Amino acid sequence: MDPDRHRSDGDPMKRASVFLALLLAACGSDHDPAPTVATAEVIRGGFTLERDGDAERVIDTARVEEGAEAATAEDGRGGLRLDSGAWILFDHDTRGAVQLASFTLREGRVWVDASSANETTIETEHGSVRASNATFAVELTSEGAAVYCGSGELTFVSEGGSDRMSQGERVLLAGSAEPQVEPADLWDDWTGGLADPGRSRHPRATHLGVLAGRRTDQNGE
Repeated sequence: MDPDRHRSDGDPMKRASVFLALLLAACGSDHDPAPTVATAEVIRGGFTLERDGDAERVIDTARVEEGAEAATAEDGRGGLRLDSGAWILFDHDTRGAVQLASFTLREGRVWVDASSANETTIETEHGSVRASNATFAVELTSEGAAVYCGSGELTFVSEGGSDRMSQGERVLLAGSAEPQVEPADLWDDWTGGLADPGRSRHPRATHLGVLAGRRTDQNGE
């Protein structure tokens, strides 16, 4: 056997290892990893995380990188536990960007439980809502950002003005229009009862909604 030919063939196992390393490098992520700031949990249907064009479907739970977008599909619902303590429930067809103590809602609606969290901010194109020791909902509609306070107190800021609101009140943030805080005599609780301050906290959201209301003399209770 020609010794030079034997040397050029090389070790088959070594060649396979080099090929595998090159393949893994080619298939790797196109972005540098960012610090993780939250944990995502799928409740049902499709729930995905995306950053710099790389998408990951959440199967059970997954850590979320800072700046990543979380989104639910038409049949989806998911939860997001920020490392700062707040828990955010996504309804179907909801999308937004995740930060350590804030979330930018781009479409859809969310329920936020910040009852045991540092100050938490929900940003929208129509304005922002800040809360600590409170629960609330934010929904993007054709008219603006509809905000409902389930418990505690919220501070909202928009182009039209800023103010505070308390349990059982709602407000619409809509561009330069002055926000008007008003009692929410009836609110469609799509969360499965999480918005009822008289009920214990649920570890996970249910699949059904609850229609809850107050008497006219119970506003803010």
